[in-house]
Amino acid sequence: MKENCTKSGKGLTVVGVKGIRAFEGVIVPKFMRITWAPTEDSAFRMISARRSDVTYWMKNRLANVYKNYADTLTVCIQNEINLPLHSYVHSDYAWALPKVEAAYANLFGKM
Repeated sequence: MKENCTKSGKGLTVVGVKGIRAFEGVIVPKFMRITWAPTEDSAFRMISARRSDVTYWMKNRLANVYKNYADTLTVCIQNEINLPLHSYVHSDYAWALPKVEAAYANLFGKM
């Protein structure tokens, strides 16, 4: 399936993943309609089956998904979005900051 990367969101349907709050507050308002999927894998299966147009996922984790759906998905980097991520740690837990930073580095790579 070849995606139209330039088509505006208001003309597309998006698959959101339940439990990922960024879909509700940031992504959903930009699209014509949203369909909810229970897991990331089911969201990609819905796109592959052409039951919806797009979904979003973290760029550094797409390689694993893409190898399962290489024949039916196109990664469209023109429609990337940046989501700010903030964590607040109470001063009583300052000792945990290195562990939190290491976890972020492991998930997102060095910033």
